[in-house]
Amino acid sequence: DCMTPPPVSKQITHNGFIDLKKSYRYYQDHPEHISFPKVSSAGIHTYHLVIALINFEAIGKTRAQVMNELRAANIGTQVHYIPVPMLPYYAKTNDISKTPKALEYYRKALSLPCYPELTDQDIDYISKKILKIIS
Repeated sequence: DCMTPPPVSKQITHNGFIDLKKSYRYYQDHPEHISFPKVSSAGIHTYHLVIALINFEAIGKTRAQVMNELRAANIGTQVHYIPVPMLPYYAKTNDISKTPKALEYYRKALSLPCYPELTDQDIDYISKKILKIIS
């Protein structure tokens, strides 16, 4: 059953997700190409997703190209965010240019692997592959 949580020994706590996100943060050497959305110091984030913001235009690749290169390395990624004005139901009546920040975020957002069984070695492998692809 896909709704059954993993055994307690495999669950990542809130702090585990924070550590997971921090693990991906060693992209600091490439701030012009990759970053992560800011989280308010007053807020709490569940870190159920790890979203990388990649400047695809600056690296000269499309998001699809990067996703395909990662898939070839057995790394699955997704796009979890599509601005409402781009959804089929609203696209006919809404102008995406009226929400430039949403469009900018969408153009850069790529969801990285984030699940309880992800090991430090997995994160290291994923991170190195992404850095190689975007460099």
